[in-house]
Amino acid sequence: MRARCGPILGLVVICVLVSIGGMAYGDLLFNGFENPPYTTGSISGQDGWGMPMGAVTIINTAAHTGTQSVKIGTGNNAAQHNINVLAGPGDSISFWINPTFKNEDGFGGVEFNLKPGGGGMNFQGGLVLRYNSVGDKYELFAREGFDLIDTGLDIGYIPLGSWYNFKMVNEGATYGVYYGESKYGSYDLGGAVGAISLEGMALTSGTALFDDVSVAQTAQTPEPSTMFMFVSSLLGLGWKMKFKFLK
Repeated sequence: MRARCGPILGLVVICVLVSIGGMAYGDLLFNGFENPPYTTGSISGQDGWGMPMGAVTIINTAAHTGTQSVKIGTGNNAAQHNINVLAGPGDSISFWINPTFKNEDGFGGVEFNLKPGGGGMNFQGGLVLRYNSVGDKYELFAREGFDLIDTGLDIGYIPLGSWYNFKMVNEGATYGVYYGESKYGSYDLGGAVGAISLEGMALTSGTALFDDVSVAQTAQTPEPSTMFMFVSSLLGLGWKMKFKFLK
């Protein structure tokens, strides 16, 4: 029976290596804002979302997929969700937006911002969609800290009910800005992101609907304590099997 212990412990070691190698997070957050867990009304306090300013609501009258989405109305409004992401190459944030709003010319707009842990008024990056009455169009800007960078993407007037996809992808030292599958430049990332926020600033009319917010992390190295507990448990199982066979 003693000869059978080697293969058993070898199998345990293989399981450890395979398990560690396969630890990946995939979608850390996917919000279609459906019920459950979301109910119509204020988003504040639902599934980790806070609302530091104004009124951001869950509605069931329009959606990209499903039946519910998030609405940002006129004035200044913001909702925030804490999460640690975009720490490694390939990590990404994607969202869908249906804009019908107008803002003060040259100021404001709807923003999808990336912030350090705890959020607040500090910006690391993000995307800003701003209405320009000259040309009756929306312009896409990339946020780099407090600065806005013109991506050169101008979207003609978007009628009610049209959804558009934007994405930010960590590409190492920078993050790429995508409209659908097309890339519109790379900008400084400035480190891991601690929070995302949906914001509307100086909106004079209309709304912006957000849906299908996806935060994906391609891979994650387990914390040392987690790895130690995981490996110890499997090795303990191996030793238990060893003594069972020796009896």
